[in-house]
Amino acid sequence: MADLLIRNALVVNETDTFEADITVNDGIITGVGAVGTGGKAGREIDGTGLVVLPGCIDLHVHFNDPGFTYREDFATGTRAAAAGGMTMVVDMPLAGKPTVTDEEAVLAKKNAVASKAYIDYGLWGGLVDNNLGRLSSMLGAEVMGFKAFMADAGPEFPFVQSDVLLEGMKKAEELGALVALHCEDDLLVKHLEKIEQSQGAGDVSSYLRSRPPYTETLAVNVAVKL
Repeated sequence: MADLLIRNALVVNETDTFEADITVNDGIITGVGAVGTGGKAGREIDGTGLVVLPGCIDLHVHFNDPGFTYREDFATGTRAAAAGGMTMVVDMPLAGKPTVTDEEAVLAKKNAVASKAYIDYGLWGGLVDNNLGRLSSMLGAEVMGFKAFMADAGPEFPFVQSDVLLEGMKKAEELGALVALHCEDDLLVKHLEKIEQSQGAGDVSSYLRSRPPYTETLAVNVAVKL
C-alpha cells in the first residue's frame, strides 16, 4: 500500500497531458497509472481539477545566508520555494557574506546552509575582476556556473570590464561551465543616476529612468559579441 495516492489528477509532462493516479512512497513518486489503478494508500488526495507538473528549478534566488539572515535564510527561502512548486534553487554568489568568489567561500556557504535546505539547491560562483585563477577550484567545489555583473553590484562584488569578461568566458568554456550575466551598461547607468540626482529626484520613477531599456540592450550586445 502506498503512502499517498493522488487520484484523477491532470498530469503534464514534457511530451503529453493525461489524467492519472499517482502513488507516492517516502516522498518519491513511485507510480503514474490510469485513473482507477492506484489501489489503496495511507492518505488520498482527490486530484480532480488539479494539475500536476514536473518540479520547477529557480536559477536565480537571493537567500542572504549566511550574513544577512534577518532578510531571509535558506530555511525560509527553500520552504517558500517548495510551496511554489520549486524542487531546486540556485543561490546567487553575492547574496550573503562572504561573497562566493573562491573555493573557501563556496565550502563555507555549503556548510552554513546544507542543514537548512528543504529542497535541492546549488550555488553560483562569482566571476569578478580578480578571481579568474580561482574559477577552476570553485567548479571543483561544485558551483553550478559563474555569475558576473556588467554593472556595479557593490564593493564586494565589482562589475567586470569587457576584457575580464572575455577572459572569464574563455576560461568557463575550457571548464565546460555556464556564465550568467547581469546586463546593464555600468557607465551609462552611473551617468543617468547623476542626472537624476542633480535634479533632486529620489523616487522609484527616477530609479527606473536611470536604467532605461537601452542600458540593458547595449550590455547584451557586448556579451553576445564576446
